[in-house]
Formats: sequence, structure tokens, C-alpha cells
Amino acid sequence: MANLFKTDTLYDWLVKPYYIAGAIYAMVPFMYFNRFSKSWPIVKSFFAAVRQNEGAELPIAAAGFCWGGKHTVNLAHGVEVDGKPLINAGFTGHPSLLSIPGEIEKITIPVSFALGDLDVIVKKPQIEQIKNIMESEDKIGEVKVYYGASHGFCVRADRLLPDGEQQATEAEDQALDWFNRHFANVQ
Repeated sequence: MANLFKTDTLYDWLVKPYYIAGAIYAMVPFMYFNRFSKSWPIVKSFFAAVRQNEGAELPIAAAGFCWGGKHTVNLAHGVEVDGKPLINAGFTGHPSLLSIPGEIEKITIPVSFALGDLDVIVKKPQIEQIKNIMESEDKIGEVKVYYGASHGFCVRADRLLPDGEQQATEAEDQALDWFNRHFANVQ
């Protein structure tokens, strides 16, 4: 994907169709077979099974990156089974396919967001919307913006960027700290 956005040389422009074709070849089948309407029932039933069995008396967390971020946000809408929420806290790094502000406004479970200011999926105006909603009185959550980070930085750190690896590590620490704070009393 990084090569798709290079425009420095004539060569970058000449090979662009090759990278576009590669992205289409990878993304179209993924998006078709894993669209939200198909994957959400599977994700929801998994968390329901965990809540009804091993997690009946334990807190449950969800962490989602990119495509999985939408699932984490939707789990944080307070979806319940047997009168208990499917998750107690969530973390999402560079989420995609979100309906902003709609899906963010429905959050009732604490969620931590790790967002890159250069993300091509969740752009700066949307980041500001998420921050404004999550920092309002009735929301319990946090938004951390990583400057110079692009989409995928949490799981695919660009080691060519000066802070790429450090930002991925900081996002990991953010998630661990978030869950440690929310599950501090679990024994």
C-alpha cells in the first residue's frame, strides 16, 4: 500500500497500475467475504458464547484493528446477553468502515482509540468528531492521536518512518494500560 501512494519519481507513476491491481485483487474478495453484515453475527455470537460460559463472572475486553475496529465499536454499544454486556472495555487502533458520528455516539462501554493523524481512512475532521464525542460528559473513553502515523500503524509499523516503530509500541502500551486500568480489580 505504501508504494501505491508514492509519487516522487516517474517510476512511481509508471508502476502505480501494478500496485492498484494488487490492492484490488487483495481487498475486493476480503471486503466481499468479510463485510460487516456477514461478520458481525459471527463476532457477536462468539462474544455471547464467551459471556455465557468462561466469561460469565469475568470482565471481557475486545481489541480491534482496522476492520476489527468497527466490531469493537459495535460491541461497545452495550450489546447484551443474559442482562450482561458482551464486553466491559474496548480498544481500537486505526479503525475503518465506521459511520462517524453515528456509531461513536452509540458507545456506552469504555473504549480507547489510537488514531494516526495521517490516516487515509479516518481523516483529521473525523478524528476531531470522535474526540469531541468521546470526551463529552456521558462517554467514558479516550482518544490518542499519533502524529505522523498513517493507517495500520498499530500493527504494521513503518520502520522507515523515524517514529513508526515507537508509535506502534506506544499504541500497544496504550491498549495494555487501558485494560489494566479497567480490569485492575480482577483476581
